[in-house]
Amino acid sequence: MIKLSLISLGLIIQLLFCLVPSGFTASYNFPISSLDHTEYYVWGLNLVVPNGQNITGASITILNLRNWDNNPNKLYIDLVNSPLPTSGVQVYTDGEASGDDVAKLSGYVGMNLDTINNWTTTSQPYTYNFDQSEINTLKNYVTDEKFGIGLDPDCHYYYDNITLSINTAHVPEPATMFLFGSGLIGLAGLIRRKFRK
Repeated sequence: MIKLSLISLGLIIQLLFCLVPSGFTASYNFPISSLDHTEYYVWGLNLVVPNGQNITGASITILNLRNWDNNPNKLYIDLVNSPLPTSGVQVYTDGEASGDDVAKLSGYVGMNLDTINNWTTTSQPYTYNFDQSEINTLKNYVTDEKFGIGLDPDCHYYYDNITLSINTAHVPEPATMFLFGSGLIGLAGLIRRKFRK
């Protein structure tokens, strides 16, 4: 009877883990069709991470990125917490100045994620995966549900699409972990007992 109860408890715990909600992926598409050399952009975004979820990854993908010519060029990509537009994209004019003008904005709080150097006129995919430090910074920025991506081209870039993807995963609650651990200990005791006979 005890053996049957322990086996049932173990199966129930495993079932609970199967029913735990999984994470989700939030995807955002940049609403402007090209990046002009005379401008730079702050793309304001909103994200609500549900209770029990944790950001585990993020990436920026640019489909078919191409430069308008083969002159030396740079594209600065920033993670921004301030200043942010209320929604959508704020376009600023820099008169083709060089350097990361997003980082020069008054009240800027953010970090440079990547600087693309000397991209060619041939369409190529570009993907940037956030490292753990950048994911932690993103988590801090998302606490008020607002953050942004800054883009400053030092040349004119064309592309088919820019997508920001943010992945989350379920964080197990302590009580669930306790039940799971208790079930494992019970199963281990049952197996040990069985081998002693």
